[in-house]
Amino acid sequence: PASFELELKAGYRDLDAMDRLVKSYREAPGVEEVRYDPGWVQRLAGIVDLVESGGYGIGALLLLAALVTVAAVIRLTVLARSEEIEIMKLVGATPAFIRGPFLIGAVAQGLAGGALAVGGLLLTHRLLERSAVFKANPFMSIAAGSFLPPEASMALAIGGALLGLLAALLSLRRAGTY
Repeated sequence: PASFELELKAGYRDLDAMDRLVKSYREAPGVEEVRYDPGWVQRLAGIVDLVESGGYGIGALLLLAALVTVAAVIRLTVLARSEEIEIMKLVGATPAFIRGPFLIGAVAQGLAGGALAVGGLLLTHRLLERSAVFKANPFMSIAAGSFLPPEASMALAIGGALLGLLAALLSLRRAGTY
């Protein structure tokens, strides 16, 4: 029989919009049957929400791991340069002058790490979009969606810089340079 499938735009993928669309097609002249399973759509939405929540959990764990790693590296750097720091203190260097290079380095590394992470995400997303698996499976387009907006990409890079700064501040405080 003559039939067609609909692919909904992003703004029309909520249950209310789908219900209105199904109702309008059921009432349209010449339409005998509309196949629509709201239970299936709700289950799929639940799975997508679960995947998103899991992504946030993994992101929080990775954030904590990055914080601990950067703090440990800064602390090791401070310990490796402890003699230089002592000499600087003896000649009258202020704590801010001593901490400055460590903080600037941590911010630069955090910004570079955040930018590289966004670049890696973009590359992975583009490769997935072009893969045969992505094109053959309609669920992949739902799960992957579109790439991050520019504001979110910038926020990730700046977040990396802030993470570096926070880790450096914590590490310098523990290392006794305050």
